[in-house]
Amino acid sequence: MFSDLTEYCILFVYSAKLVDQALASGKIYDGDGFNYIKESFENGTLHLIRLLSDGGVHSRLDQLQLLLKGVSERGAKKFVCTSLPMGVTFLDGSNVGFVETLENDLLELRGKGIDAQIASGGGRMYVTMDRYENDWDVVKRGWDAQVLGEAPYKFKSALEAVKTLRAQPKANDQYLP
Repeated sequence: MFSDLTEYCILFVYSAKLVDQALASGKIYDGDGFNYIKESFENGTLHLIRLLSDGGVHSRLDQLQLLLKGVSERGAKKFVCTSLPMGVTFLDGSNVGFVETLENDLLELRGKGIDAQIASGGGRMYVTMDRYENDWDVVKRGWDAQVLGEAPYKFKSALEAVKTLRAQPKANDQYLP
């Protein structure tokens, strides 16, 4: 049932060119995986967890923007994003601009009657993605924030969060709390 969805999730991680083609052709919205997700569009919330950068190695902002546009055109009425700044494939501090762009895109969607918000976030190495140390606490912080809605910080907007947390001593995008 989830083979198409799994296939596209893998594509998002490993092949920007294939994702570009799937988004441009609309193929990413075909198949059982997307149809399964689409069943929840009327009464549910689509939660997109995505690295946020323009580095092109593991993520590209334009792909997220096209995905948001595509799911909204295909009936998603409510969705939230979790933004995880990459921190290594772009200039540290760039996350402020990426979040600002994403918030503006979501504002535009809200103007069309879609409930679209950034719900959570954090630096990929502090929240969700521990690539090096096998530190379960990193994954747990992501689970708590992204699934349970429990986090040590609460902000009115993602932009406020990033600017406030970046002001802390030794703060950087990759390890943003």
